[in-house]
Amino acid sequence: MKYLFLSTAVAILTLTSALSAASVPTAGTFDGKITSIAPGMALVSVAVTDFPGLPPLRVVNAGLQAQLVPAQPGDEIHFQADDATNPKTIIGVTYLARPVPTLKTLGALAGSLVIILLIIALMTRGNNPFIGLDNRISNSQAQMGLWFSAVAVVYLSANILRGFLLGGDYIGGVSLPTNLIVLTGLSAFTFGAARAITTQKAGAAANAPTDAAVPKPLAVNPNPPSVSDLVQNDNKTTDLGDIQMILVTLAAVAIFICQSFWYLTSLPISKSVILPDVDSALLATFGLGQGAYLFKKAASPFGAG
Repeated sequence: MKYLFLSTAVAILTLTSALSAASVPTAGTFDGKITSIAPGMALVSVAVTDFPGLPPLRVVNAGLQAQLVPAQPGDEIHFQADDATNPKTIIGVTYLARPVPTLKTLGALAGSLVIILLIIALMTRGNNPFIGLDNRISNSQAQMGLWFSAVAVVYLSANILRGFLLGGDYIGGVSLPTNLIVLTGLSAFTFGAARAITTQKAGAAANAPTDAAVPKPLAVNPNPPSVSDLVQNDNKTTDLGDIQMILVTLAAVAIFICQSFWYLTSLPISKSVILPDVDSALLATFGLGQGAYLFKKAASPFGAG
C-alpha cells in the first residue's frame, strides 16, 4: 500500500511539472518591418512574414522604448518576443535599421567620389598624383591612391546618408574594422617603401663614378604617361610583378566597394557603427602582392624596376 501511494505521488508530481513547463511560453526571435508606432512607444506594429496580421506588440520596458525613439514606419527590426507562437510583447531589440533606396546610395557614392576628386585636384593643383619623377604612372602611387580613395568615398558616403536619413546626431561614429585598417596600412607602407627604394638607388647611381657598374639615372620618359605604365617596367617590358600588384589592388577595391554598397542600402540606427570588413583571404592576397612587388623592385637594377 505504501509503495502504491508513493508511485501515485510521483506520477502526480511528474504530471504537474509537465503541465507547468508546457504552460510557460518560449521566447522567439523575429525579423520584420515596423508599420506603425503608438505615441510613447508603448505599442509597435510589426509586419512579420511568418505572422501575417500580427496585432500591435506591447513595449513595457522603458529602455526598449527609448531605443525605439528614432524608429519610424518602414524601418527594419530584429527583435525578441515573449512567445514564439503567440507574440504579444517585445522583450528585446538586437537590430534596428533604415532601408536606403538604391538611387540614394548610388548618389551618395557618386557625390562622395566627386568631393574626393575635387579635394585631390585642389591639393595637387591639377597635377596627376599618380605620375612619378620619371613622367610615368607609378604603381605604388596608383595603388595607394585607388585604395585610399575607395575607403574615403565609402566613409564619406556613410556619413552623408546617416546625416540625411537619420539626422545630424548620427554624423560621425563610423569606425574601420581591423582587416580594413591593416590593408590600408599595407598600401601606405608599399608606397613609402617603394619611394625609399627608388630614392636610394637614384642617389647611388648619381654618385657613382662614370665607369662604375651602376648605370646613371635614365632620362625622363619623353612619352606621355600611359595606363600601360602600370604593367610595364622602366624598359617598357611587361612585368609580372607590376601586373600582379595592380590586379590585386583593383580586385580589393572592387570587392570592398560592392560590400560597402550593400551595407549602405540599410543603415543601422546606432550612434556607433563599423564599416564592412575585408576577409582574411583578400588581406593575405593583398599583402603577398605588395610584398612581391617591393621585393622585385629592390632586386631590380636602377631604371629597370
